[in-house]
Amino acid sequence: MYTMANTTGKSQTIYHTIGMVIANKTRLIMPINKVTKKEVLDAIDYFWAEGFIEDLRSDARHYVTILLKKVANDYKIMLENPDDE
Repeated sequence: MYTMANTTGKSQTIYHTIGMVIANKTRLIMPINKVTKKEVLDAIDYFWAEGFIEDLRSDARHYVTILLKKVANDYKIMLENPDDE
């Protein structure tokens, strides 16, 4: 969270999260990177459901798994895997 002063001298609170900026909780969410829900679901399906994440080396697999879990949480998708920690 950042607080910035505007030209009228009043402070304005800016909430910043990955991929979106929300100002004063009244503006619309403005995506930084344009991606559709279908593209996201296709990527989850490709890497997780089809198992292509196993083709990645250990470091890449680790970080892609983190990103997949974050996006799955945002979309309220349960990633099922018996080896899941």
